[in-house]
Amino acid sequence: MTTFEAGPFETTGNFCESVTISVKANLSNLHLKSAKLFADQCLSIEGEESEKEWPQPRKDELYSYSSATVIIAVSFLEAFINEFYLKAIDKSQALLTLISEKDMAQLSILWNEAERFKILNKYQLALTVCDKEKFDIGKKTYQSADNLIKLRNQLVHFKPEWDNIEKEHKKLENNLKNKFPENSLWKKAPGHRAWFPNKCLGGGCANWAYTTVCNFSNEFTKKLNS
Repeated sequence: MTTFEAGPFETTGNFCESVTISVKANLSNLHLKSAKLFADQCLSIEGEESEKEWPQPRKDELYSYSSATVIIAVSFLEAFINEFYLKAIDKSQALLTLISEKDMAQLSILWNEAERFKILNKYQLALTVCDKEKFDIGKKTYQSADNLIKLRNQLVHFKPEWDNIEKEHKKLENNLKNKFPENSLWKKAPGHRAWFPNKCLGGGCANWAYTTVCNFSNEFTKKLNS
């Protein structure tokens, strides 16, 4: 929370008072803009480098932007729903256009417990409290968000695996391989290369990550409006 001290405030009496204005910053919108920026950089690099001979000069830069997109896209998902609960606690007037004061009160009561939930479970709980239809966990919107979080977890909590006895990395490949185009810079790479992270992280993955969180958050808002 950022606090500003206003200067002396003149009242109708013969005295002055100090006024404190509190401002709460939100990060979800910045996270989303950052994810879009990084995803666009990925697509630009692949477009410029894909026809060059291996190893392309900017391949590591492409990895960096793609990894950053995945991580910050999931950060957006978590910040977005956390901000939703905290706006309910603050009795935000803007939130009243979506949910009732009764729902806000209930969300406020549940926040201490909900804060420990997994990201997507926070969304499901919020929809349940507001008597709205929950996400169908078998549908594309939910499945994509769930797989994106799993990919983020593999990046943040990375554990290397031998490419001939892959376990978790192979599960990730099976879940994601057909969701987006592979990193095109690896087409000219010599020898066998594991799908994750080599062929996974690229412009296709980054663009999918950004699109996934946009679709999920938009559907959540749509459900609240229904």
